[in-house]
Amino acid sequence: FHPPAPRTSTPKRFETREVAHERKERSKMTEYWVSQAKYWCKFCKCWMTDSKSARSRHEQGNRHKDAVQDFFKTNREKRKADEMEKNDLDREMREIERKARMQFKNDVELGQAKWVAPAARDYPPRGAPPYGGGAYGAPPPPERP
Repeated sequence: FHPPAPRTSTPKRFETREVAHERKERSKMTEYWVSQAKYWCKFCKCWMTDSKSARSRHEQGNRHKDAVQDFFKTNREKRKADEMEKNDLDREMREIERKARMQFKNDVELGQAKWVAPAARDYPPRGAPPYGGGAYGAPPPPERP
């Protein structure tokens, strides 16, 4: 008499058609490429897996920290340069206008130009009420009983 051999695997079970079909379909899914969400780091200009752990690991790295510092430093310098350029332009325009006024004054004194007052319709008449009485875009005052 021989003792039975020890079991090394689970006993086979019979599969129904539905179970066999489902197993076959699951195995098919691994044959197709599946896109994973990616995250673009605008400071480092690189893609990485969009998961909390991947992002935090990336953001704690020296490369990312250096890139963030460089990004803000560059923005500060650009903003400062733009402001200086705007100030220079404003200064140049004030100087051009000053010279134009001086030249016009000289031309009027020499009789080469004539100063013409703006049309009276551009200004309210002297002593006019501040609300305009219907003129100059303001509503007329309310009628008195």
